Amino acid sequence: MERCRPFLNAANEIAVAGFLNGQVDFNNIEAVVENAMNHHMQNVIQAPSLDTILQVDQETRAYVKTLL
Repeated sequence: MERCRPFLNAANEIAVAGFLNGQVDFNNIEAVVENAMNHHMQNVIQAPSLDTILQVDQETRAYVKTLL
């Protein structure tokens, strides 16, 4: 789970923002975050650099926005 944290945070932030904007139901936040986790677990990078973490964060935010 440690390697999931950067994109889990990004996914959660966008999902909650979607809820606050009326784009997603509160009960679906977990499903949106889980979808993002499953999407990104296919390409786990061991010991990523800061640049890689920032890139994955942006990619996750963009991906989750497509789910809303």
